[in-house]
Amino acid sequence: MAMASPPTRPPTEGGGRSFALRSAGSVDAIPEYNMVELNGTVAATWEGIPIGADGSDRRLLQGRELGAFSMTALGKPQLVVNSHRLIGKVEKFREPVAVLRRRRAGAGGGAQDEAHLQIVGVVREKYVFKSRPKPVLNKWNKRVAEKQAKEAVAAKEKAERKEKARLAKEAKESAAAAAGGS
Repeated sequence: MAMASPPTRPPTEGGGRSFALRSAGSVDAIPEYNMVELNGTVAATWEGIPIGADGSDRRLLQGRELGAFSMTALGKPQLVVNSHRLIGKVEKFREPVAVLRRRRAGAGGGAQDEAHLQIVGVVREKYVFKSRPKPVLNKWNKRVAEKQAKEAVAAKEKAERKEKARLAKEAKESAAAAAGGS
């Protein structure tokens, strides 16, 4: 599923945060989205955040990758964010929700404060993540992966040093044998 950037955020029950994912089941000219609802706060706390910037500013999150989204074998949505895994549930809407984009009226007449709404997609279901995240202590843990990568580089460098020392010793022994044999 590819991230979509609908211009407006659909309302959610319970005060959670939500965003939309483009669904593979889009038909005709109107794309279909799936809404993702997170209960909690999503804040920008990565390296490279501008100095003095508010980590909760939504503009800092725009266009960023939140995490890895997938469906479990049991059909439940799973979201892995850094070293945390969230398991959610799928909720279908009774009535489809339209994703709208507001367009200002053009210069071709009409009132200046008049706005037109354009349907840019439809949402039929949402993935709700209400439970607390579980820590992931395997390949998803970034620190462990970085440590393993550093250890692998160190082991490779050590093996290269040993090989150079062995080759130098062989060259020295062959030079001594050639000098002694003449």
